[in-house]
Amino acid sequence: MSGTIPRHILKPPPGTIREIDLIDWAPRAKAFAPEKPHRHQFYELLIITGSGGEHDLNFSSLPMKKYEIHFVGPDDVHLVFREKASSGCTLLFLPGVIDRPLLRSLPFGTERPVIQLPAAAFKRALIYLDLIRTETREQAAGNELVLRSLVQSLAIYLSRFWERDRPGAALRVGNPLVDRFMLLVQRHYADHKRVEDYADLLHISPKHLIAVCKEHTGNTPLNIIRVHLVAEIKKLLYHTDLSVKEIAYRLNFDEPGNFSKYFRSATGFTPLEYRAGIR
Repeated sequence: MSGTIPRHILKPPPGTIREIDLIDWAPRAKAFAPEKPHRHQFYELLIITGSGGEHDLNFSSLPMKKYEIHFVGPDDVHLVFREKASSGCTLLFLPGVIDRPLLRSLPFGTERPVIQLPAAAFKRALIYLDLIRTETREQAAGNELVLRSLVQSLAIYLSRFWERDRPGAALRVGNPLVDRFMLLVQRHYADHKRVEDYADLLHISPKHLIAVCKEHTGNTPLNIIRVHLVAEIKKLLYHTDLSVKEIAYRLNFDEPGNFSKYFRSATGFTPLEYRAGIR
């Protein structure tokens, strides 16, 4: 436990520029567990070809089952424990490889960010992965364009299986203004906590921002800001040993008392009660 949550970056081979990578899981003589929870600057798909292990993602523990794909976003905190018999690969790609409408059609950031594929459908997904694997190794002309196309095609294919019968599908209809607002919240939730702040950044009125968010997400912009901020507070309470005071100042609250009141109004717990309960 420390005062920070490590953030991993995508490291391309020397002399190359890469925004996409595919890493095959090496066979293991024993179980595999990384040292500590972490997050990334990139998106990540865990493709499980042989079951065995647990995936701790934010505040859920997900069993790793054959023919599953787990979706990890840049803000997620996770930890993978692989049993020695497990097998699979990890697909990594930077923000921008897949545009936001397509990202919305995948379970990134949902309560259960997992797709379970039928065996035949999973084998078809592996064809895309084989093509991506070959392209990352060959480094031929036009490599990045081909890789982007393959990753986008895989994402479209996988979205078909999440779109079916999922609750709340109508609430994720895209809107360019909402997309810009959501990106701003992801970047600035610690600095800007008022709807008026984001309306100013978007050069619109707060009333218009509220109306558009409610129409396209079923939620208010204030609640969207609160969800992002409270999620980050929970991660810092769970995954670090920062004091309540240190977390409050890190997230730009003017004083710890106001921070504690904010968290309690959103969760029903004080920060210390939440930390003690979840640990």
